[in-house]
Amino acid sequence: MNTTLESIKELISKGLTLEAIQALRIYPNITSFADNIILYSARLYDADEAKRKDIISTDKYLRLKNQINNHLLEIINTLKKDQNSQSTDTLQYGDEYIKMNHERWQEQTIDGELTKLVQELLDKEKQNFEIKEAKLRAEFKHEIEVLSGKISTELIRLNNLFPTSKFKQDIPDSTFVGIDFGTSNTIVSFLCYYKDRKDFNITLPQTIELPFHKPKQVEEFIIPSAIYYNEENKQIYYGIDAKGQNKTDHIEGKNYWSSFKTRLGIDEGGIFYNSLLKGHSTTTIVNPTQAAEAFLLWLKTQLETYIAENRLPQNVYYTVSIPASFNSNKREAYLNILKKIGIEINSTVLIDEPNAAFLHCLISLPKEKIKALQRQHILVFDFGAGTCDISIVEFWEQSSGIIHSKNYSTSSDNLLGGDNIDFKIAEDILYDYFLEQTKNQDKYITQEQKQAILNGLKEVAEQLKIAACNRLNKKPSLKNTENSVATDEKVVIEFKGKAYNLAEFELSFSDFDAIMNIFCAKSNKESNIFLPIEAALQNAKMLPSDIDYVLLIGGSCKNPYIKTALDEFFTEAELIEPENLQTQVSKGTALNTALIYGLGTNVMDPVVSESISFQMFDGGFVTLIEAGTSIPSKDFRLTGFSVLESDQTQIEIPIYASGTQKMLANHRIIGKFSIEDTFDLVVKVDHNKTIHLDVYQTKQGATSTKIESISFMPYSSLILSPYRRQVKNLERKLFELLAQGLDHSNYNVKSIVREIADLHESHKSHQESLDIFLNYAPTNYANIAYYAEKAFQYKLSSEYTKKAYENDKDGVSAYNYANEFAKTSVEYQKLMKESADFGYLSGLYEYGIILHQTGHKQEGDVYIQKAFEKLQTKFINNPKNLMPWEYIRLLKMAKYLKEDEKVAEIEKIIKELEKERARERNIVNERNFLGKKSALEDI
Repeated sequence: MNTTLESIKELISKGLTLEAIQALRIYPNITSFADNIILYSARLYDADEAKRKDIISTDKYLRLKNQINNHLLEIINTLKKDQNSQSTDTLQYGDEYIKMNHERWQEQTIDGELTKLVQELLDKEKQNFEIKEAKLRAEFKHEIEVLSGKISTELIRLNNLFPTSKFKQDIPDSTFVGIDFGTSNTIVSFLCYYKDRKDFNITLPQTIELPFHKPKQVEEFIIPSAIYYNEENKQIYYGIDAKGQNKTDHIEGKNYWSSFKTRLGIDEGGIFYNSLLKGHSTTTIVNPTQAAEAFLLWLKTQLETYIAENRLPQNVYYTVSIPASFNSNKREAYLNILKKIGIEINSTVLIDEPNAAFLHCLISLPKEKIKALQRQHILVFDFGAGTCDISIVEFWEQSSGIIHSKNYSTSSDNLLGGDNIDFKIAEDILYDYFLEQTKNQDKYITQEQKQAILNGLKEVAEQLKIAACNRLNKKPSLKNTENSVATDEKVVIEFKGKAYNLAEFELSFSDFDAIMNIFCAKSNKESNIFLPIEAALQNAKMLPSDIDYVLLIGGSCKNPYIKTALDEFFTEAELIEPENLQTQVSKGTALNTALIYGLGTNVMDPVVSESISFQMFDGGFVTLIEAGTSIPSKDFRLTGFSVLESDQTQIEIPIYASGTQKMLANHRIIGKFSIEDTFDLVVKVDHNKTIHLDVYQTKQGATSTKIESISFMPYSSLILSPYRRQVKNLERKLFELLAQGLDHSNYNVKSIVREIADLHESHKSHQESLDIFLNYAPTNYANIAYYAEKAFQYKLSSEYTKKAYENDKDGVSAYNYANEFAKTSVEYQKLMKESADFGYLSGLYEYGIILHQTGHKQEGDVYIQKAFEKLQTKFINNPKNLMPWEYIRLLKMAKYLKEDEKVAEIEKIIKELEKERARERNIVNERNFLGKKSALEDI
């Protein structure tokens, strides 16, 4: 068969790749020069055609294209090394020869052999087809230019981002890894650096595909952040193997763990106290931190295997991305986990997820789009499963090609992500279906039990949401119709000791519309996508009209409601949607790794998400750290403060986040302070988002002295009151006991449950007192009945009051059961006498009243006096340590018995206790605040 390069190209243009490769065999002794140029052109053409015809997915297409480009670069750069050793006596083609595949000519070491082979090719072309040498050279050059045009945009921009001349000299061949550890999914990317290569010695970032086997054998780069323990074969599974295996057996917190990233940095103790991996020999999981540690350790092992099997450079560097809203505790917890599994990094190399995504877009977007973006305000909208992160950035490219950027602001911790949509679908649509199918509509369900049910329904809700979005993206007219999507996905939910196996869930488009309107409506002040957007705009001192482009990142941006809402809000901005929304963060994180460790630079500094201030004695606020301040910051000095009174012994500095919206802490300084003293504050924020505040005092005629150093972590999603902090501490102790295998029969468990319930009751949180008993002391019928009544759950109260009496007849149970009957009934009088006979105070008093009312006053007085004396003795021994109801009962009896002095004494104690509680609630004293000296005249 006779052919030419033109005919081969024609075969390629028709998609006849195999025929084109066959045609290449006409060239004797030639392997790589024309072959590789045409072969790789053919492969790229095939990939483009397959993508255009939807034969392969976008993800597969991008990975294929990356693999082709990176392999070709390896050929180019391998040959670059030997450019000077090749003889070019007769022909000087320049870079054309550099692109030959050196590996195929390794055995031909004779100087000039390569030139000889190429000359043979030229002679054969001229002989067979009478093609002039100049035209042949032009053909070769054109092929190279075509191929270069396909890959050079990203590569040149990557080369600008990584000027190899500035790489650290001591960096060997290296693999730079970026980990995007997500709430639902984790994605890992890498790029390689080859020290001895010229020019293109950095490969394009690409995702890592890991092998999985359940439910079928696949290689996938989207790795579910999930763990499953199979009790039958005693094996632990991760990723797709965890999510796809034995789905009907999954019980969250027991043998299946997911979304554990969101609980990092929250010290809750062993909340997975039913875990089957409790006390496991190698992998113990009783809390979210241990789950995250197990998952990331498995992931690191898989990465090391991948790097070895693919012969990537063994010198490996890591960085990880985090939500921009990750508070200090979460960052620290994540870093501690990474250190424990052998990934030694510090907080300086963490990169905010929206910034990582933007970094990758700088090399992946079309050239004309990059030019348009320069010196423009870009809002990165990163909506994943667990967070909705916002970052407002600006970048510019210098004439040298080096890229610079500025980060204006980020959003604060907003507790909003795609998971919230899933849980809302589960709660509003699927939960009632579950109750109906399981015939549990009329049963009382605690908040914790309800949450366990919702956790079981969440995965089904997510599948329905994705199906609805896919349908709406293809056919928008389905919006708000009664048409529906369905799934036959089976789910098993354990509830009150019974496992329920359900299937055939569905979601109508009208119901989905109602759900999405909640998250896309600005009127919903609790949770909507505009809360973090408006916070970021406010911190940047910008309006929506100041934004030129909105860059969409994260799987939740595939939701058509989200895109429509953003398009309507940013009327003057263009929405940019990259080809793959989910890989941008991990690829950008890999680029960040190379920037940090290769160039020793950070092009995307994080910034403070919200301002931090303190209150002065005149009611005004002074900003300590402005929102948008780069992290780490320089030192800021604030001067000229004073105390309010002479001979003051205490200074209070109440710290607030976001202006005056929420008080974080009140720092107290004890000492001797005068109205003549001057106080200065020096403040900074470090890499961990920890704020350091030094307080200096200058007395008259003396030098300035540091009197206090304060460090605090203000950027937290859990700003707790002292009461809630106490509850959290007690709950942590409770979970630790339960994780040890102890139950409600254990004395320590019962004591902590009682203490938590009392704490809730003292703050009138009766529903929470009820739930703590139902969940962790379900056989304490008397207390369940008591708190059920307090929480207005009267039916439940009656049920447990009867249970308490039948199970354990004593003074309390008889008294409570008596109150289930009318006071004139025989049952009431009989049960109240039984309570009195047990010596129960309230029973003694109420039975005394019954005797009074039935004409037995003298006998009744004996009962009432007996009750009064017993309670009065307790009061005398410790007048401020009675239960609230005991004060009420004692006061009532004293009035009944006309003990006027005792009435006055009891009322006095009650008032003192009320004042003490009021002082406890008022945790600051404004007269101890600092203020500006100039403000003293106004006080």
